[in-house]
Amino acid sequence: MEGFGISLVEASACGLPVVAGDSGGIPDAVRDGETGFLVPPEEPAAFADAICRLLADPAAAKRMGQNGRRAVETYFNWDRVVRDIRAIEAEVVAG
Repeated sequence: MEGFGISLVEASACGLPVVAGDSGGIPDAVRDGETGFLVPPEEPAAFADAICRLLADPAAAKRMGQNGRRAVETYFNWDRVVRDIRAIEAEVVAG
């Protein structure tokens, strides 16, 4: 089981809406209703319903995919990673 959901970020980077279980670090990668749908992980019917909702509304699926792509470009890029690591290092050094 993947704790963070890098494959979900990869799907978002491709402009695809994501349907994923609402557990662990997954909500860090998927914003419910904005970049895809988060569903109870132990409810297959909820997954099916979310997928059907996307298939029934191509405009919403496209919008969520575009939102996901923008989120990846904003939050999951090397400049951001370096900035965040430097901030953590500064905190550690400062004590």
